[in-house]
Amino acid sequence: MTKAVPISIEESENVERLFTKYNSYMSMLDYFAGSNVAHSDLYNKKWDETAQILMELDKAKRDVELKYKPEGDWDSYEFDFDKHQVVFKK
Repeated sequence: MTKAVPISIEESENVERLFTKYNSYMSMLDYFAGSNVAHSDLYNKKWDETAQILMELDKAKRDVELKYKPEGDWDSYEFDFDKHQVVFKK
């Protein structure tokens, strides 16, 4: 069973922006890991920035979940950025 709940465009765009930013930083770290940059100050700086982005993403997702979660027991949820909604699943 699923339930799609509309969320504000601003909240949807914020979470999507953070998802995209986090994924791009992870790709960059993956690339660095395969090169001689892996043990440099640049790698360490980007690792710290990635951790900060992940914390921001987790907070944004949690804020949306708490604001829009319907009553009842829901096992998981996912964002549908195209429709600006969160789909809760049982």
